[in-house]
Amino acid sequence: MWLEAKLDNPQGFLYYLNSLFQRTPPTALIIDAKELFDATQQFLVHHGIRLPQDTSIVCSDPHPTFAWCHPTIAHIRYDSNIWVRNTIRWVNKVARGKNNLCQMIRKSKFVVGGTIGPVKIEPNQLNQKTIGKGLDK
Repeated sequence: MWLEAKLDNPQGFLYYLNSLFQRTPPTALIIDAKELFDATQQFLVHHGIRLPQDTSIVCSDPHPTFAWCHPTIAHIRYDSNIWVRNTIRWVNKVARGKNNLCQMIRKSKFVVGGTIGPVKIEPNQLNQKTIGKGLDK
């Protein structure tokens, strides 16, 4: 299904979300951009999927509006200036005909928010291993 969906437009993204929830709905989603995060939230609300009781959701990009949300939005915070500097460096090297294949690793912080809930365990998912670890409560 992934290859069929064109994620560069709203219809393709909606198609992809629908396909994700058709058989076995995911218990957690990590969404790349705030715009896609908002569209995903709207999709979940429209389909009666509760956050975080049914599905946890995290945005991989920080956004100032997250501070205004209740529950707060779980997200990943990082310094975007590093991305800008590295992108400029990459463009300059490509413009000079150089190959730039270095990996970029950025420091980041996971910000826990109210859009993450406990893992939901159905009674039929319990087995001897999980019961022995106290997850049957």
